[in-house]
Amino acid sequence: MIHSVTDALQLAGQIRPISQSAPLLDMTVVNSTQESWRELLPYRQVAFERWERATRLQHNISAMQLVDAGFEEVLRVLERMRPLLLIKPSAEQFERLLSLQKQLQQLQPSYLQYPLWDPMFNIIYPRRRALRRRFRLKAVSLLEPKHREESLQLLLPGADGPQSLSLQLPANTDPSRLAQLINEQLAPLGISLNVENREAVFECDDQLWQQLQGNLSLSGQGMRLPAGEMHNIRLEELLDWRDPREWRFDSPEMLRQTRAKLERTARRIEHWRQDWQAQKQQVTSNLSQQLGEISLPPVDACFGSQLEALLAQANIGRGHAEDLLK
Repeated sequence: MIHSVTDALQLAGQIRPISQSAPLLDMTVVNSTQESWRELLPYRQVAFERWERATRLQHNISAMQLVDAGFEEVLRVLERMRPLLLIKPSAEQFERLLSLQKQLQQLQPSYLQYPLWDPMFNIIYPRRRALRRRFRLKAVSLLEPKHREESLQLLLPGADGPQSLSLQLPANTDPSRLAQLINEQLAPLGISLNVENREAVFECDDQLWQQLQGNLSLSGQGMRLPAGEMHNIRLEELLDWRDPREWRFDSPEMLRQTRAKLERTARRIEHWRQDWQAQKQQVTSNLSQQLGEISLPPVDACFGSQLEALLAQANIGRGHAEDLLK
C-alpha cells in the first residue's frame, strides 16, 4: 500500500497545469496557489506514510491478539484431553477424545479473511513460505523399474481448467534416477518429489492441494498402470506430529505417543504466548508513538476516529483518500 500512496502523491507533484490560450485568473494568484500546492505535497506524503506505518502496526497488533486468544482456547482443549490420555479410555471417553480432537482442527482463527495459523499451529506471517502439503499415491509405485519405457498421462485440476502433463519414464532405470526425472517433469505444475524409505513422497502448496481434493487422474501403457482410460488415483496425505489429525488413541502405545505430542504442543504454544506478552508492551508503545507523530487519537480509540482525524489533518475527503490508495 505504501508504494501506491507514494507513487500517487509523487505523480501529483509532477503534473503540470493545463496551458490556457488566455489566463482565466490573475496569474499572480494562480502561480502563488500552485507554489503553495507544491510546498504542501511533501507534507501530505509524509502524513500518509506515517499513517500507513501506524495502520500496519495496528493491524499486526490486532492479528496477534486474535492469535493469543485462539491459543488460549487451544490450551483449554488440550487441558481437557490430558486426563483422558492417562489410561485406556472407555467407549464414552474415546468418543470424547475424538470430539476434542475435532475441536482442535476447527480452531482456525482469521483476520481480514486471512488464516492466522496452519494446521500445525504455526503462525502464518505475510512473508513466510506458504504451507506445503505432503502426500503419496495409493496403489501406484512410480519408482519401480520396468523393462519397457512408459508414458504416463497426468491430469490435474486448475483455476483455468484441467492441466495435462505427459510423464516419460525410461526403461531399466533405478528408483533414484526415476525420482529425479519425475521431479523435473512435475516442477512446472508446482509439485516436487522426494524419496523417503524407498517411497515417492510428493509435495505441493496448500492451494493446489485443495484443488486436488485427495485425487488425481493418471493413465499408463500397461507397466505401472493399465493402458487406456484415465484412472482416479487416491492421495494419502502425510501428516506431521504437530497436526492434531495425526494423533491416535487406539492402543496404550498410541496414547503414550499422543500424550507426548500434546505436551510438546502445549509447551510450544505457552512459549509463544510468553514471548508475545513480553513484546506486547513495546509494540503498543511503538504504535502510540506512530499515532502521536500524525496527531491521531490514542491507541484505545477506534480506527474510524483515527482515520477521520488524519483526513482532517491532510485537508482531504474520504473519496480523495480512497482514490490515492487505489
